[in-house]
Amino acid sequence: MEKNNLAVNLIKEPFVEPVRIGLCKRPNILRKLRPAILSAILTLFSFSVLALEITSENAKYLEITKKDVVFGDRNAPNVVVEYFSLTCFHCALFYEKLYPAIKNQFIDSGKVKWVKRLFITDQRSMAGGLLLECKKQNLDDYTKFLTILLAKQEVWVTGKNYLEVLKNIAKLSGMSAEQINQCLANSENSQMLTQQTMDASKKLGMKATPSFFFNGKLITDGITLEKLDSLVSKAQTSR
Repeated sequence: MEKNNLAVNLIKEPFVEPVRIGLCKRPNILRKLRPAILSAILTLFSFSVLALEITSENAKYLEITKKDVVFGDRNAPNVVVEYFSLTCFHCALFYEKLYPAIKNQFIDSGKVKWVKRLFITDQRSMAGGLLLECKKQNLDDYTKFLTILLAKQEVWVTGKNYLEVLKNIAKLSGMSAEQINQCLANSENSQMLTQQTMDASKKLGMKATPSFFFNGKLITDGITLEKLDSLVSKAQTSR
């Protein structure tokens, strides 16, 4: 594996940006307005649910594979597949404000298994994603690193020296300089993340992040505790 030209060749050339997510382009501006717009943004997750059926041909893209990060009991009767971007403000807000309650009420209780998948929206999200991929072997390490990346989003997403900031965050998480370079230079993972993003956009009809698929249906207008509870109840009734 080549370790030279790390930042240029790896982050720029192999990466083909498939989609720009409009809602999440300016996390720094949104965070500055956060006290005023927090309730309005959270309302985004409380609109009515419009679920789009995924065709049998495309359903394979939602199947859980070895590369997936799965939270909860893998034998849980329901599955939510979440696509998120590390540079998306709305994704960070969801993770901070809603996900803990969802985890407590649905994941830890065994009602739902939750799959988190990266959706690459820019070079920064690719770099952060490559580092996060290296934490997959240990779910606790993955969770801690993900939490830090999203909590410190404004620090590394908006800065010109984002790569150095990411490296420092990775070092603080226990990774050595050599491990960090190897993770960032992992072309197999960069190709996998790019393909995963392309499949979500072109095959599954994703239009924004975060996006959620409940038992094979795209929930187009966000998700709340009440909606998820309703979906779980309906799924149980239909069995």
